[in-house]
Amino acid sequence: MRIDMIIDGKKIFKELIKLRESLGIEEGNYNFRRDSILKKLEDDGVEIEADEIKIYYDRHNNRFKYKGETVIVYIIDPHRPADYLLDPKLRRGKKDKYPKFHFRMCQTLIEMLEKGRYDERYILARSRDGLFTVHAREEIGGHSYKLDERVKLYVCRYCLREEDYNGYLENTEQRTNIVENFNLGEFLYNEEARHAL
Repeated sequence: MRIDMIIDGKKIFKELIKLRESLGIEEGNYNFRRDSILKKLEDDGVEIEADEIKIYYDRHNNRFKYKGETVIVYIIDPHRPADYLLDPKLRRGKKDKYPKFHFRMCQTLIEMLEKGRYDERYILARSRDGLFTVHAREEIGGHSYKLDERVKLYVCRYCLREEDYNGYLENTEQRTNIVENFNLGEFLYNEEARHAL
């Protein structure tokens, strides 16, 4: 027995358009795989082991890459209590001790890897607002737990120095301002623009 079936392509296409509109998706070209990767990187990031850092480092561009996207690296558990991580007043004057993120393979990361600090869990991320998911430590017992609130991390001074980012080397009086005002969203935008050329 033979079943003939006629598919009305125009009707199916119209139904797909209705579906797209009902989902609130604007018309255009989409790369859903890339969008889902970016969403993960911008939310909680992607966890990697310390020995994987070199895998994601692109020597040609001096940047970390994950599936073609420029990312930064940070340690998810900075071994600090929640109040220290969440209250800027407690951190005042202690920015060198505050958890940082890295945009290149700098002296700090190289030393950590050479010393075999492989017990740390690293995150690849693209948080444009500079706020990151981190774990805090209980002051008694030292158990690690994920904070509900995202935390501001500062850019690594070695990354800035090794790249002489925004004149970091020559501008000794402005170094703290360069660190405090580092705009990760702008940095990532410039990286995208640089590689789009």
